[in-house]
Amino acid sequence: MHQFAMAQPLPIGPASSTPFQPVASSWITGLRWTPDHGAEMTTKGGKHSYAYPGITKAMFKDWLSRVSKGKWWHRHIREAAAQFSRWTGPVHPLFAHPKVDGPVEFGSFQKEIPIQAWLRSRIGMHVTPEHLAALTGWLPGTKLNYYYMDIDKTTGKPHTAYTEVSDPEGNYTAHRSITLTPGRPPKLHNESMDINRTMRHAYTGASGPVLLRQMRAAYELGIPRIDFYAAWKPPTPQPEVRPSLRQMFPGVNWDAPQPRQTLYTGGLHWPIMGADGILPAHYIKRIPREIVESAQMASRGRFIGSQKISDFFASPDARAYYETDPTAHDAFVDTTPGSYSRRMIETHVGKNAMRAGHAPPIPDSMMPKKPLHLTHHHRHRPRYPFHLEHLLATGELHPDHFDAYFDR
Repeated sequence: MHQFAMAQPLPIGPASSTPFQPVASSWITGLRWTPDHGAEMTTKGGKHSYAYPGITKAMFKDWLSRVSKGKWWHRHIREAAAQFSRWTGPVHPLFAHPKVDGPVEFGSFQKEIPIQAWLRSRIGMHVTPEHLAALTGWLPGTKLNYYYMDIDKTTGKPHTAYTEVSDPEGNYTAHRSITLTPGRPPKLHNESMDINRTMRHAYTGASGPVLLRQMRAAYELGIPRIDFYAAWKPPTPQPEVRPSLRQMFPGVNWDAPQPRQTLYTGGLHWPIMGADGILPAHYIKRIPREIVESAQMASRGRFIGSQKISDFFASPDARAYYETDPTAHDAFVDTTPGSYSRRMIETHVGKNAMRAGHAPPIPDSMMPKKPLHLTHHHRHRPRYPFHLEHLLATGELHPDHFDAYFDR
């Protein structure tokens, strides 16, 4: 099955190097295909175009060749797109749910300022209810609660929203914070995620698709990175009970189940999935010298200076070492297309999806190449070229524009 992204309306701008091709249809007026948005369609209203990043150029040519452009749209886009998340495709049963991207169901704990209105007032009108579901980790069967902090004393407007998503059985919870400070890029922090691993349920295996959807939606809203703390606390092995001790205390049920321990597995789970992060100094000190040298060589001399997991994992030996000896660390996801995390997380989700018999995710190359506010509103054109805007926002060199940083 092909994967399509649900359309987002784009204001019709000045003439493009790829103009719309007029078509004969009762309600479609023009079609075009561009690398940034895939297929785009204009309708009789003429005020917007609708982008479908999941449509390849070959599929677009097939659309143009059909006598009825409207029937092709209904069959291949409307009916198909309604079946799964527009950011991921049908990579997991919940992400093939007709309402996986919302609308969000809210719990009883809300504030007088609706969170959707708050996001639109601080980020822009291009924020949709689907974006809210993606940012907060909302999934079908869960409810979203939120509250505000950091209230501005002058304007009375909050700077930070804290969100909590959970299902009634407690099998899935996700806590996020979104900070919107005027004049700065939005900040998104994943406070925690907990998926019950003691039994199979609807949310089993959803962590990868949730992060894939979140980072792609965050980039569309101009959020350059997602920060979180990857905690690591493995289960404590239970000591073997000596036979003599069993004999001394015949009334003790030594084989009774132990109380449930609080486990934190993010230190291993997230970097293996593809999230980046900074290895702490106390961990680096205990890494064998040959492993450090292997990572330094594989990363072309970057690891010692960066201490980043992406540079450490450039060496297969270093990655294998980490898998046997993980650690808690400050983690992040660079949301920019082409980044290490976007490539790795897409690959991880794709492997898991195909292993479970599901379709792979929508290719990253078919997602929007620019944040929506830079695409929609010409008054928000960046002050600097895109690669420099990325460097200023994230402190990282954009992998697809590396040479541009050094060309004069």
